[in-house]
Amino acid sequence: MNRFFVLLFFSSISLAQVGIGTNTPDPAAVLDVNSQISPTEYGGLKLPTVTIAQRALIPTPIPDGLMIYVSDGTTRCLQLYNSSLGNWLDVYCMNQPPVALSVVVNGTTNVGDVLSTTYDQNNPAFQTDNENDTPDVPLYQWYSNTTPSGLGTAIAGATNATYTIVGGDANNYLSLGITPQAATGASPGIEVRSAYTSQVSYLPTIVEFDPQLATIAENATPDDIDLVFEFPNVSSTAVQVTVTSNDYSRLLETGPVTITIPANQTSPFTTTVFNIDDNALPDGTANLTFTITNVTGGLGSNSIGTDDTDLWDITDDDSTPVATDLFISEYVEGSGNNKYLEIANFTGATVNLANYEIVGYQNGGTNVDYTVVLSGTLADGAVFVIGNGAGTLYTEDLTFGLSYNGNDDIALRDSSTGTIIDLIGIIQATAENVATDETMTRNLGTGPNTVFNKTGEWNVTGQNTNSLGSHTF
Repeated sequence: MNRFFVLLFFSSISLAQVGIGTNTPDPAAVLDVNSQISPTEYGGLKLPTVTIAQRALIPTPIPDGLMIYVSDGTTRCLQLYNSSLGNWLDVYCMNQPPVALSVVVNGTTNVGDVLSTTYDQNNPAFQTDNENDTPDVPLYQWYSNTTPSGLGTAIAGATNATYTIVGGDANNYLSLGITPQAATGASPGIEVRSAYTSQVSYLPTIVEFDPQLATIAENATPDDIDLVFEFPNVSSTAVQVTVTSNDYSRLLETGPVTITIPANQTSPFTTTVFNIDDNALPDGTANLTFTITNVTGGLGSNSIGTDDTDLWDITDDDSTPVATDLFISEYVEGSGNNKYLEIANFTGATVNLANYEIVGYQNGGTNVDYTVVLSGTLADGAVFVIGNGAGTLYTEDLTFGLSYNGNDDIALRDSSTGTIIDLIGIIQATAENVATDETMTRNLGTGPNTVFNKTGEWNVTGQNTNSLGSHTF
């Protein structure tokens, strides 16, 4: 058969152009090969294929322009022989682009976090090239999607190996696409996508104190109590923090205060929460505990950190007042026998009551009608109550048949000299209404006075009311 084909082939040459699979070869072609094998099959021209070793066995002299196809390992080239140079020239060498094998995204998926990848084009575990062409930096593209599957949408400008998650990504899923490239040979390859990340969320809002454990004077200027708040995560929206105090009596504020940490504020954040009330009372040092009780706002889950309290001491700037002598601190003119007198000691020392007496002037008279002889001692800051004995409002320290009413005058005197120290009423020849059916309690800061000043020194309440047993000077 081969001998017959050769004879036929040469016969055809001698007559006209040669056609294989066609009876009408192109007149411009020496050889015209039809690709159709059958009505349903087509084929191509198969060149002589040799390895590099086999190519060396081609007999010389090798004619100029001899064409072969070299297939040897990763070398697959169409070659022509250049007789003037004595070597084979590559007409075209087949080359496959690089292939990305594994794309993995690392990092947590909170707004503000940075995602990255361990992809390394120089590591064959991540990128291969059939012809071992030199790898080049790959192309990166980040994608966002509302579900953890599907193509998603390319994020504009997100073409780096890392990506910082923004607020617009909240509740979405992210993926990284890598297109491998080669510095030589065929490039680029086909993009390979990572799996989608977990759903993006906002960082939780966690607020706590940077405890100051501070001491501040009651008369400090400014009178601000500045508290320092710490939070590991910055919120893109404002956060409200409510703070309470265990004692508001030394503060201008009367209840919990809510402060606002501005949006995008970094930690720590210092602001005035409370202000000191500089009163005129000698009330000692106040030990205040401030507590974070609520955190609202922000875009993540709210919580209160470990350091939720801060301790502050307010030192008093007012000295304890000292009275010049004993004085009558409360006068009760109640119903029936409910007659009581309270004597207070704020002299700064214990006194001997035997040096004092109570005397009464009835119905506006100028003569003493009765004398209450005192005895014992009275400590500084303590009170001594004298009662009728038949009264029911209070159990007195000394029982005496007090029977005064609203137009009687009462005095506290020095028992040795008879000098009046403190006086209720006006000792004169005519009777006047002193305190009928009412209780009088000495105002703060007022002490013994030989001139009765009901309006300026006494607080008046209704009949049978009392605060006997203690007094604040």
